[in-house]
Amino acid sequence: MSSIIRRRSGLTAALASAMGWSPGQGLVSATKPSHQEAIQANTHASPASAGSFNPLCVFFGIVRETGAPPPMRVVTTAGEELMVLPGGGLAITKPSYSETETSGGTRIEFTARNMAEARKMLKGVQRKFKNIDVERTLQQAEVKSTYPDGQIHFGFGIGGDHSPRSIVKTAAAFAHFCGIPAVDYALAASYLRDPSALCCFGYYFETDLVTNRPVGVPFHCVAVSGDPSTNLLLAYVEFFGSMRMVVCLSDCYSGPAIQQCYAINPLTGRTLDMSVAMTFNKKDIDEIYKYARVPNGAMQKAFEAVLIPALERKWEDEKQRVLSDAVSYAFDNCGAKEGEILSPEHIKRISGLIAERMSPYLIRQIKGRRH
Repeated sequence: MSSIIRRRSGLTAALASAMGWSPGQGLVSATKPSHQEAIQANTHASPASAGSFNPLCVFFGIVRETGAPPPMRVVTTAGEELMVLPGGGLAITKPSYSETETSGGTRIEFTARNMAEARKMLKGVQRKFKNIDVERTLQQAEVKSTYPDGQIHFGFGIGGDHSPRSIVKTAAAFAHFCGIPAVDYALAASYLRDPSALCCFGYYFETDLVTNRPVGVPFHCVAVSGDPSTNLLLAYVEFFGSMRMVVCLSDCYSGPAIQQCYAINPLTGRTLDMSVAMTFNKKDIDEIYKYARVPNGAMQKAFEAVLIPALERKWEDEKQRVLSDAVSYAFDNCGAKEGEILSPEHIKRISGLIAERMSPYLIRQIKGRRH
């Protein structure tokens, strides 16, 4: 019997190189969204954006109050079906099992994603082949860590029926939290209730409206700004420090001037001290609705500002993980006993074992830099 507990090396350099990226390279390819994307909606304002953003939640390892985000199924350019796991790691999507008749009996081979799954599979095999010793077989199982051969491409964005209204609902909810009466954001209320109402938000990347922006942090932010001199009650919503939207809650606001902002780092759960400055007039808002305030390359630059630092950290984490694992493996298999002084032969053996153990990482790194 042959059993392998296989895991794809983690959501670190593995994912970075699988995405065709290595330190010093660009990463994001972003295109300006169409206005029609935001108009398509219905009356049910639900947090569908959570599903749209799941790739980013998985990538950054964000844990919400409801728990970790679901794994993301991907297919590499080499046709490999994998699961990107929240918090780090790539895994095969399902175990494999085969039986082959030989002259000496039945040869069984299987691949499991972890030890618990391997034990469960062996217990199932044991019902058919009574002589199998589950625990002894598990002790002989070979644990392998591999990198994908192909690259991973995945997309994320705001679209579909529910997500645009979910954004406006978030802005309206924060306005309510700030003590603004519902009558003062009737435009947003109409959009949320009327399936035929035009969208009252647009993407904005022309300037950075956030002061004290933390570098490389994929923060979430919502802010409101009411100016009776322009009759505009506006909101600003930003997800993952990169997806930036301006919402018009009302174009006939006559309440007191107000500026409020709430921001949180989803990696730590801690609030951030920042503010948002919106000095738009009605003409500006019309252009934002038409997505005319998204300069070419601005969206890509915003995404790279948070994704590339994260990939650099993951690349470094993977390097340290591989090195630590290689050193432990080398000392465990060099032939020296605990407390024994290392001989030149031991040292030579350790050097070879470290190189052997690190070779998959080094080969994958070289391949990644070639693309």
